[in-house]
Amino acid sequence: MNPLTRRAAFLLVGLILTVTSARPVAAATCRPYGVGFGANELQPRTPCALELNVTSSTIKRIDPTATVVLGGQAFQDLPGHLASEFLTQILADADHPAAANFDIAAFHYYLPPNAAPQHFAEFKTALTRFGIGDRPVWITEAGLPSCPTLMGADQDRGFEAQAQWLDQTLPSLVDLGASRVFWFQLDENPYAPSGFGLLGPDLITRPAYVALQGLVAASQVGA
Repeated sequence: MNPLTRRAAFLLVGLILTVTSARPVAAATCRPYGVGFGANELQPRTPCALELNVTSSTIKRIDPTATVVLGGQAFQDLPGHLASEFLTQILADADHPAAANFDIAAFHYYLPPNAAPQHFAEFKTALTRFGIGDRPVWITEAGLPSCPTLMGADQDRGFEAQAQWLDQTLPSLVDLGASRVFWFQLDENPYAPSGFGLLGPDLITRPAYVALQGLVAASQVGA
C-alpha cells in the first residue's frame, strides 16, 4: 500500500468516524432487533434488510451526496446463527437487497491478528458474489481490552498485550485492503471502564497509544 494511503488510514484510528472529505458520512446501521450500531443474527434477515433500506433511503433523501456506511458485523456466532452468514443474507434479501443501500462495507474486528486474513477474505468474497467486490471496506471498530477480567483480554500481560495486538493487527487490516481502521476507543470512561482506551481515565497515555504513534511515524517514511 502507498505509504501516504497507509498513513491516512492509521491517522483515523482512535477517532470517531471522522469526515475526511466534503461529503457527509452517515452510518446506516442495522440490527434485526432494532436500529443501532453493529449487526447480529438474532432473527431472520428481512427485518435487518428492511431497516437498512429505510435508513439508507432516509439519509439519501436528506442529503443525496452523503456516504452511507454499513453497520459493522463482529464475527460473533450465536446459537443457530453463524456470523459469517449475516452479510450474505442481507445481500441476498429478495425484497430489499442490501447492495443498493450502502456505499462503504464495514465490519468490527476484535479477534486474534492471525485470524484477520481469513475473515477479510470471507467478507470480500461475499461482496464479490453480489457484484460489489470493489466497494471500499472500513473496519469501524477494532481493539483489544487491557483489563484482564474482560473477555478477549490477555490474562497476564494487560497493557503490553493490547499494544502488541494493535501493532500487529492494524497494519494487517490495512494491508489486507481496509481503507479506514477505527480503534475502539480513544480514552477510558471512568464511569464505564471497558479496558479499550488508548488513554486512561486521567488521559495518561497507555502503551497502545505509543504503539499507534510508532505506526503513524513509520507510515510517514517515504510519503
